[in-house]
Amino acid sequence: MNPIRRRILFSLALLSFTALLFAWTTFSWFTALMEDDFTGRVGFVDVDLEVYFDDGNGGQIPADEVEIAPGVETCTLASNSAQFANELVIITVKNYDTNGDANTINVINPADYPTFSVINGLNNQMTQFYYTYSGQYRYSFGRNISGFYVFNLELPLDRYLNPRYAYTIEHQFYLLNNASNYIPGLPGKYFYIEAGTRNRTRRFNIFIRELAAPITTAPWGLFDFFRTWGEED
Repeated sequence: MNPIRRRILFSLALLSFTALLFAWTTFSWFTALMEDDFTGRVGFVDVDLEVYFDDGNGGQIPADEVEIAPGVETCTLASNSAQFANELVIITVKNYDTNGDANTINVINPADYPTFSVINGLNNQMTQFYYTYSGQYRYSFGRNISGFYVFNLELPLDRYLNPRYAYTIEHQFYLLNNASNYIPGLPGKYFYIEAGTRNRTRRFNIFIRELAAPITTAPWGLFDFFRTWGEED
């Protein structure tokens, strides 16, 4: 090959490599900068849940039970409870954009959470079907952003679609407040976590208990929604 042509090809190859290296370095720098900025503003949160059934019995705490609050009462894992076996619980977690102060930091007690009175929009929503089966399953949600959360449960109803159960949600021995305390009619429990620069995991205990005085009345008028087609009786 002609020496001049060889030098030209070598120069072009070196120039191409330098251009690619510069582009890759610039892309990596901007990506890291944007990632650090985004992570610092919103943070990332992993949500783990355990569901318990309160049968109303106190006493010592077996390995599969937990205290609702120190010295108050105990609950059995729903998957190990004979009274709440083979039941479906639908858990919905929503992250809202609100008018609350998202710069509030270092709060654990729900009494110190930033208040809000307006929902500007829904950032995202996750839904989980939790079945109280005795198999060794661990339920958790995917990674999410920080901010204003509302946890809501759909629990089994009676044959007339009346509620049978109530629930509370605990985080670090604090019971979460009703979301309706902030916006009337908003169902669920309110949880807040500030933005951070590292991934964090938050674990929650859900306590389900039977209503003390459940409504058992039948609906007004003609109804037959609890029977399947073909039943004669």
